[in-house]
Amino acid sequence: MIKAIVYLTNTGSTGRYSEMLSEATGLPAFSLKEAAEHLKLNDEVFYLGWVMGGRIKGYNRAALRYSIVGACGVGMNLLKEDTAKMIKEKTGITNPSIKVFYARGAFDMDRLDAVHQVFIGIVLKKLKDNNGDKNIIKLIEEGGDFVDRANIKAAADWITGHNRRFI
Repeated sequence: MIKAIVYLTNTGSTGRYSEMLSEATGLPAFSLKEAAEHLKLNDEVFYLGWVMGGRIKGYNRAALRYSIVGACGVGMNLLKEDTAKMIKEKTGITNPSIKVFYARGAFDMDRLDAVHQVFIGIVLKKLKDNNGDKNIIKLIEEGGDFVDRANIKAAADWITGHNRRFI
């Protein structure tokens, strides 16, 4: 039975989604750092992390301590049919029973730390030089907020259904 939602957020989107999942499921939500104070080793959790380079950040760190039964990556890209599958593979999640979801978050360059601002600047230049995805270019240049309960409804339903099996 899932005991909590554990998350790692960079600019706040993942934290906001964690709060929404907490409200929808009745489970407590803890940052990855806070979780150690509230959860036991190997407790079942649902993990959320921001996506960078196609990987869910903090997932491996969380997996060392908890039994992750489901996860959600929060990123800038539009949701495509294979997004969750691609993120699952790039993150190195090989267990077929771990369900992975994707939710589009928010982007605000000013909320990034200096290292990530430089990285995103390099990505932006490469995208422009190679006629990359115009939606991502616009999002990096102008920012945007796509956090919405509808984006995590499937995850909330899955968590609720998973926990019902143990009641």
